[in-house]
Amino acid sequence: MPNRKKIIVGMKINGEIIATQPEVVIIPGYLFGHKNYVLVAIKLLPGSAWRFLVIPNPPPGKSGLGKPIEVDLSGKINIAAAGSSMNIALIIKALSGIFGSAEVILAGGIDENDQWGRMVVNRLDDTGIRPLWFSRGKDPETPFTLGLTKGAETTLFCWQPPYEISGSLQRNWVEGIVSERPNAVILSSVMEYELETAIQIFQRLGDGVDKVLSLSEALLQNQTRRGDILEAMKLADLVFMNRRELRQLFGQDEEEETDAVAVLRDLAMQVKNERSSTKIWVCVVTLRAKGAAAAIISAPHGAPEIFRQPARKVVGRDKTGAGDAYVAGFVRSWLKKPGNIEQAMNAGAEMSIINVSGKGGNFAASPEGMEMIKAAFERFK
Repeated sequence: MPNRKKIIVGMKINGEIIATQPEVVIIPGYLFGHKNYVLVAIKLLPGSAWRFLVIPNPPPGKSGLGKPIEVDLSGKINIAAAGSSMNIALIIKALSGIFGSAEVILAGGIDENDQWGRMVVNRLDDTGIRPLWFSRGKDPETPFTLGLTKGAETTLFCWQPPYEISGSLQRNWVEGIVSERPNAVILSSVMEYELETAIQIFQRLGDGVDKVLSLSEALLQNQTRRGDILEAMKLADLVFMNRRELRQLFGQDEEEETDAVAVLRDLAMQVKNERSSTKIWVCVVTLRAKGAAAAIISAPHGAPEIFRQPARKVVGRDKTGAGDAYVAGFVRSWLKKPGNIEQAMNAGAEMSIINVSGKGGNFAASPEGMEMIKAAFERFK
């Protein structure tokens, strides 16, 4: 098939777990003298060990970020798949009927010999997504992200054992992805310990592959890695951030009234002056109620152009994964029509709106979500 694309989604080491009969106990912190924390005990399989997570009390859609909330223990709590890489991979696969056939590969570090790793692999069996796992070596436990859905909102809880990427794992990761000869590689929610690997992957892939990057909020807050962050951005072709993340990159307080579009333009100018590739470079920043803005460098020495996308009224049930859905829609449209920024931004917004209309971070990939995609995206064919 000449139009079939091979797209690798990865970098986020967290696996995503789905369990049919989980046991979950959530204990509000005020019961043990710490009102800003929550104790979560999770047993995903009968007879398996309990995992205990003591985390900051997170609001819906966040992973321990933001202001504390009270945890309501009444009613049913469901566990569903979560995690940026899984969300993007599933939604890109769901868009195959709109933007052409795609082989989607989910890449990450995992141990397939432990129960969590096996569950991640099994989760992909009926999705049509191929796993590309690299053994975690001496660390026998696979990290995971759980989405606990209560009512209309999903709250993310992360189990992340202490971990560093060894030199051998880094080489295996780079060689494994490069050897697949993909059309596009999406490295999402890159953490500090993954940044060097991301840079090496982009360097090895070169200009023949569309390279997509989003960075974790925790990494963007680390000003000591700003040089490496900008290096990864320069090597990428498409970069995605939200308004808060853009401010964090430049060490600005959230309350500052700095024009986000002006900051975006400054970032694009810096990239233009230091980037050697002749490919189009795009950085998209979502701006909440103000829509989105994109900076585009079309020529090595040309001035960046700024494109604005007005906000659309959204009645959402669950905001989890809204940014992942935007990335998936934008990238899939861009791969079909490179350079058509207006259509790509519209596709991203459309996917985000569809995704927040149901529960969980990848609702758009559900049967109901895919019917909504067919109706909304008929004009994109």
